[in-house]
Amino acid sequence: LKDLLPRVVNSHGMHRTLKAATVCESCRKVLPKFFDIEVCAIISPKFFRNKTLTLSVPDSALASEIFLSGESLIQAINSHLGHGAVHEIRTMIEEKCSDYDEIA
Repeated sequence: LKDLLPRVVNSHGMHRTLKAATVCESCRKVLPKFFDIEVCAIISPKFFRNKTLTLSVPDSALASEIFLSGESLIQAINSHLGHGAVHEIRTMIEEKCSDYDEIA
């Protein structure tokens, strides 16, 4: 199975999709080493392309915190994956609606 799975994934053109999903999941697993659990809940891996991981955050303050932790976060993700998959982390500011905003 260990040898068969990569061949099947490559033959169906799913290699990039699988790698992106793996990187995003690894990011979710290592974020708690850098941020409180409440903060991790509002950081969302959006996509992974050309060795760049883009994270969605609600504001520029959190984007700055991620920027400052960027190299350490990249190292943690790469050590979790076992290879140098991620070279850069970018942020995308997307406002999230709170429950209060939806009610008002």
